[in-house]
Amino acid sequence: MNTGRQHIERAQTRPHRGVAALAFVGSALLVCFWIFYFSGILEFGTDDPVMIEFEAAFPFADAMLASILFIAGLGLWKGRPFGRFCLTGGAAMALYLGILDLTFYARQGMYVPLRSEGAVELAINALCIVGGLVALAFSWKLERGQS
Repeated sequence: MNTGRQHIERAQTRPHRGVAALAFVGSALLVCFWIFYFSGILEFGTDDPVMIEFEAAFPFADAMLASILFIAGLGLWKGRPFGRFCLTGGAAMALYLGILDLTFYARQGMYVPLRSEGAVELAINALCIVGGLVALAFSWKLERGQS
């Protein structure tokens, strides 16, 4: 028998599942980026040793972010509290890493004039920053019981 309470609980999990799916997608995009990067499909576009060293610092941080997003997705999908916790951590990490990347490359002149490699970096930065902000907002709504 389908009670009113079960209907409400199912309705409340719909936004959680949507955000869970986005967390899974974010995790997969990070993994794909590094697979493409290390396989040479995605070229960095510069031989500048400073930029190469900066980029070399990201695989571990991005692996941690991908793992946390994946765990957040699992938790949100199953309606577990750790999903919200991991979403908050992953959102903050994405926001921080996106801003760090954006400011570094802006200071290196990668965005002016804007070429293809700069456009790719800018798109990645925008995904991290906007995605991080949206995930933080959703996590805040979850914390306050609004979703």
